[in-house]
Amino acid sequence: MLAEYLIDLVMKPKNTPFDITEDMDRKEGFVGAFHDYHQVWERTPFEVPSDDIVIKGEYIVNPMDEGTRKKVCILCHGQTVSRAGAVKYAKLFYDLGYNIVLFDQRYFGLTGGEYCTLGYKEAKDIKRVIAFTKTIFGEDCFWGLHGESEGAACSIKVLDTEKPDFVVADCPFADLGRLINEQAFKRALWIGKKAALKAVEIGVERCGFDYREVRPIDSLNDCNVPILFMHGKRDRLINWKHSKDMYLMCKNELSRIYIFPSTDHARSIFNYAISYKELLTEFVNNVEKAGDLK
Repeated sequence: MLAEYLIDLVMKPKNTPFDITEDMDRKEGFVGAFHDYHQVWERTPFEVPSDDIVIKGEYIVNPMDEGTRKKVCILCHGQTVSRAGAVKYAKLFYDLGYNIVLFDQRYFGLTGGEYCTLGYKEAKDIKRVIAFTKTIFGEDCFWGLHGESEGAACSIKVLDTEKPDFVVADCPFADLGRLINEQAFKRALWIGKKAALKAVEIGVERCGFDYREVRPIDSLNDCNVPILFMHGKRDRLINWKHSKDMYLMCKNELSRIYIFPSTDHARSIFNYAISYKELLTEFVNNVEKAGDLK
């Protein structure tokens, strides 16, 4: 029974509908992003099969991108929301001339699925989306990933095989086992941490994966992709030191890390909207310059 409780807590989190997420982000000041999403952007829906699910999303062709090598950003949302949670970030990249790929991760939004697997299957799903993206925008497209929370962790985890031109990772975790030990079971401490960990181990095994294999930090061992880490200093879900530890593994000299003070989980873009945009823009411009993108 405990295993079932923890599965519901961790692998069946809140699944917020698109319109509710939109309303919340509009109230935070991102009215323009959703205006453009609904009224300006040329959106084309797509479906990509991935194991036991069909990933549902949409790609957005940007008329400002007139280069022979197309610029594309694939956005990976975090837990509890659908692609709606990525629209505010998509606006930043669209304004920089990027074509956009949005999709609902497994269990969330229109994609659905029985469980969220906290990166184990999601990383494989993202690789399928990457392959699809290249069929639309070209194998030689200049492409990057932006992820938030679990989506950020997955964006780093795929670097074991994928070589994007850049990654922006907003409040990722470095190691799921470490995160579980630090944070995930505060509501289960009445049984003790060891019992809680054993219960979740049994639970996830029933769902077909081992959470100890979800270690994005391992994908950085032989990686030379420039990565921009963004994290809140007061993140109560994923400690900012997860980002710091991964940043210290980075080999590309263009990689950067910014820790925003007095900011909780996934709140950096809300609390520091101007700085967030400036830092992201500077990073992307530097990556484009290094890549001799014309």
